[in-house]
Amino acid sequence: MSKYYVPELSEFYHGCVFYIRYRDTGSHVFKPVIADIWSTGMESPRGAINMYGEDNVFMKYLDKSDIEDLGFEVKIVDMGEDTSEYPDIIIDGATVGQFYEKDSPHNGCNIELYNSFYKINNYNELNKLQKMLGI
Repeated sequence: MSKYYVPELSEFYHGCVFYIRYRDTGSHVFKPVIADIWSTGMESPRGAINMYGEDNVFMKYLDKSDIEDLGFEVKIVDMGEDTSEYPDIIIDGATVGQFYEKDSPHNGCNIELYNSFYKINNYNELNKLQKMLGI
């Protein structure tokens, strides 16, 4: 399973990171781009889709390194018989959710806030949530 997926246009916003796939000496290269919705070039999600085609503009699935880059800790917490096979996502000592590898049926991470679970698919979504909550 690929670590990239073709996003919906609604997933793009100013400042999010997306990837453009292009061929370079016989292989595919994924170039990260920071979205600028006011741009008319490839920095604009619409511009990138028009230039490279919608099958060559991607977002990367959330992975452990993305979560850790944002200051969270990802680890299996030993709870005896109740230990989950999926690692917890921890910030400031508090467990806020669980992380599921991209190959798991859940794909991504679930964050629990105020007794509700939210599915996070990519770095941009987790970063946006973190900024909204001030953590």
